[in-house]
Amino acid sequence: MPKCLLVQGFVKSLLDVADNLERAAGSVTDQSLQGLNSDGKALTAKQSSKLLKGLMEGVHLTDRILVQVRPYTSVSNRHEHSI
Repeated sequence: MPKCLLVQGFVKSLLDVADNLERAAGSVTDQSLQGLNSDGKALTAKQSSKLLKGLMEGVHLTDRILVQVRPYTSVSNRHEHSI
């Protein structure tokens, strides 16, 4: 596989990682970290659970992408050693 395609795939994966981390971080606001909902009232258990679920989904998506990135680094390392 040409090196430029490997780099392109790697960069796309990193952009996907950044997008998912941003979504995960955005699912928890400063207000929610203080235990408050958007109305300034205490979070219910259901609201807290929803926030944690959003955070975990972002983390799992990020992990899934990072696992896919590993083949790119393995292939590029083999290529560099053969030069």
